[in-house]
Amino acid sequence: MITSESGHWYTIDGKPKYTIVGKNGKTRNTTLRDARKLNLVPSVTTILDVAAKPSLVNWQVNQGIQAALTLPRKVDETDEEFLYRVRQDSKEQAEKAAEQGTKIHADINMGFAGKKDSEVYTHLRELLDKSFPNQEWVSEQSYTSKEKGYGGAIDLHSKSIVVDFKTKDNIEGKDASKLVFDNHGMQLSAYAELLYIGKPTRVSIFIDRKNPSVILPYVWDMESHLKHLVMFNSLLTYWKMSKNYDPQKHSKEGDYMGENIVGQITAKYDPKKAGDNYTIYLSGKDGNDYRVYLPKCEYGKEDIVQIMAATAKTSSKGSVYYQANNISLVNDEPPTNGHTEPARESISTGISKGEEMLITGIWTRGVTSNKSPDELKNYADKALQYIRSQIGGKDEYNGQF
Repeated sequence: MITSESGHWYTIDGKPKYTIVGKNGKTRNTTLRDARKLNLVPSVTTILDVAAKPSLVNWQVNQGIQAALTLPRKVDETDEEFLYRVRQDSKEQAEKAAEQGTKIHADINMGFAGKKDSEVYTHLRELLDKSFPNQEWVSEQSYTSKEKGYGGAIDLHSKSIVVDFKTKDNIEGKDASKLVFDNHGMQLSAYAELLYIGKPTRVSIFIDRKNPSVILPYVWDMESHLKHLVMFNSLLTYWKMSKNYDPQKHSKEGDYMGENIVGQITAKYDPKKAGDNYTIYLSGKDGNDYRVYLPKCEYGKEDIVQIMAATAKTSSKGSVYYQANNISLVNDEPPTNGHTEPARESISTGISKGEEMLITGIWTRGVTSNKSPDELKNYADKALQYIRSQIGGKDEYNGQF
């Protein structure tokens, strides 16, 4: 079953939960009701859907107009019948565009996995190697955030770069800066937060659906990153309030949504049978030892690795172990404060508690209630201006944004 990207949900340990088996035994899309029962977190794109997308609406309107102009009218067909066929035709065109976009994403992911070369992957890799050489790319990996209560599958990232692919029609010769919107920047900034990248290089890459060799990259400036974080956090709060659902308040007792475990592998055991997990033992950077179960692990003894979104469990014998879905090799690993997140320097700016809440994105009901997306955006702009006036252009936030 193909699910829409905006309907994606994730477990607290970072695993996708896009579909679920219903009571009738059939697979269906996961719903908000399911999320409440299973303590799932929404995707970044689900959060962004509460804001208007003028370019998408314009495209949908154009599809409807195009269908009305090209569909022949049947004899004795009523206006209602004709309009129904127009809507169905435009819906089919949208589904075809989505399917082509999904195929392009799949071809790219297969290329980075070393399973398949394709035209789009070849051209994309040439562009990336030229613009961002010597990067260790991670493709289509999912992550979640305990502090914020959201997750997402990131198209492509390295230790400092976050990339998102967008497919569009007829982009050859166009200026990439005319194709980007704030929601693209917010998406990349939200992903950077999941990866704990303080000063990310954010890249939106547009790929022509009909001619995948046409690829247009756009690199966002660092200045807009803080603005987009504030905007996304306001939308996140709006989403939680409007849905009356906050994953942080619905967490299951006994489960811990960890962030990072960084350490050296001391032992590794392969699955005994199909469907079993790998078992690895780590000597953590914090001095503690860890036993972790993973569905996939290509690393071996003495490798230094980072495990994202590890969930602590207690066995029947009372011992603690961890379950996780994401593991990566660490070369120059960031300092950590144990099995949680990379250590951050404390902020000392003399600002008020209310201003601290604004900066960190912990918004109160008074800030976001009864405000439209445009009003939230204007509020974020004013907040950003205020912050800049207070810090005088200095980076007093230690790169945490």
